[in-house]
Amino acid sequence: MKKRLTAFALMLCMAFTSVPAFALEGEAGTGVPGTEVPGTEVPGTEIPEVPEVVSASISLQGDTQVYVGQSMEVKATIAGLTAPVSGVSAVWTVNGQTVKTETIPTMQNGTKLSLAYTVPETTTTASNTVALALTLGPDQIGYATTQVTNQFGFAGAVLKPGKQSYATVGRTKRVTMKLTGLKASFKGTYQWYIDGKAKTKHTVTISNNKTFELKYKPTKSGTDKIQLVLRSADGKISMKSPVKTLKIYSQYAKTLSSYTTYFTTSNYNRCVNMRNVVRAINGKVIQPGKTFSLNKATGKRNGARGYRKSIVFAGSRQVYGYGGGTCQVVSTLFNTALLANMTITERHNHSQSVSYIAKGRDAAVGSWKDFRFKNNLSVPVKIVATYNSRGSITIKLKADYGTQTKPVKLKVTRSNGYYVLRRYAGGKLNYTTRSRH
Repeated sequence: MKKRLTAFALMLCMAFTSVPAFALEGEAGTGVPGTEVPGTEVPGTEIPEVPEVVSASISLQGDTQVYVGQSMEVKATIAGLTAPVSGVSAVWTVNGQTVKTETIPTMQNGTKLSLAYTVPETTTTASNTVALALTLGPDQIGYATTQVTNQFGFAGAVLKPGKQSYATVGRTKRVTMKLTGLKASFKGTYQWYIDGKAKTKHTVTISNNKTFELKYKPTKSGTDKIQLVLRSADGKISMKSPVKTLKIYSQYAKTLSSYTTYFTTSNYNRCVNMRNVVRAINGKVIQPGKTFSLNKATGKRNGARGYRKSIVFAGSRQVYGYGGGTCQVVSTLFNTALLANMTITERHNHSQSVSYIAKGRDAAVGSWKDFRFKNNLSVPVKIVATYNSRGSITIKLKADYGTQTKPVKLKVTRSNGYYVLRRYAGGKLNYTTRSRH
């Protein structure tokens, strides 16, 4: 009996200590209510995923200053990403205004972006605020900003050529260009170009209302095209002037005055003498302020110099002497000088009437008589004398193109037995002489 009770007790202990495995796993209808085993899941529940935070750092580099009206460039380098990111939107702004937007298919560390932007010439601010923003969906994942200083350079500036329109071969010409509308001075260079050929470059401070000057001597007639080029010292910007076209004239291209007298060709010796005088004075140049002398130009008019004897006046008589006919050339020159408004410093009239010129407008020379006039212009004057074997002498006074002279009027009146010659230049009397014939 005792042995049976012991065996029964042992069976009860085994029943309470040996619980089936499916009851601990929560099988329906088994186990202990309200208990769970660590490391197991309850059917019908999920653990939420925490989104990974994306953040990028941006390094901006590029221009730190820019000329207004010119393009600036700013570059960006991406860093700080833990993994490549797709679909990032990059937005560039300048002074708060969006100027460029792009979507980056795949952004990763080392990705480079850039902005090229032309600063408007109407800009008046001292600098530009350039910013780059990176967004992924609704989130901003990166932002950077930098300042680019504005330099105004040639923005709004104008080069105005001077009024020069012509030049003379061999004469120094002054050409000017004036710079206006410049907002601020800066270091730079200027260089002239003539027909595309560069002249010496000069480094200066380029400032508003500065006048640039070119002095040069044209070498041939025709046209010269002149242009001025301004550049900044760093070479980033330049400015070209309008092309200035100058008409280039040969020397003594303008006829100040011309006068012609006529003669008969029957007196051979007289014709020879006139031709000799014409040759002696032709081509003579009178410099500004200098005086021309007929006797100095011809020298002694004698046989050794090729002159021949012809009729000359000796008071009331007519005799043969060397150089007869010279006075017709002199009278022609006298009237040419009168009409050019030259200053007459010495003039003598004949002792008898002459037929080749109007009363009161003759001029005579001799061993003690001279004819002289002064060039009162600021440019040289050239005598161009022509002997025509058919019976005429023409003398012209010529100067460079553009030489200005006053209009001249000659008037001869008769008074007290004299012929009085008066010259009016620009309406004002400036010369009077008289003679018996």
